[in-house]
Amino acid sequence: MTEPKVEILHQKDHPTDETFPPVSEALVNRLEEIFPDRCPQLTAKDREIWYRCGQVDIVRYLRRIHEEQHKRRQ
Repeated sequence: MTEPKVEILHQKDHPTDETFPPVSEALVNRLEEIFPDRCPQLTAKDREIWYRCGQVDIVRYLRRIHEEQHKRRQ
């Protein structure tokens, strides 16, 4: 059996540079309402916790992007 061929793709730009689309404060605020950053219930299953952590992680990422974009505009 032959080894699978792996191709490494190099990204030219980091996703947080100026090429990232504008992220509005209103969008981040609304996402924080929909996906609140809070401790999981003790009864939650592992997969549900992982899923919710992923949602919150994306919102945190977009908050960071928004703050970086806001700093650049000042």
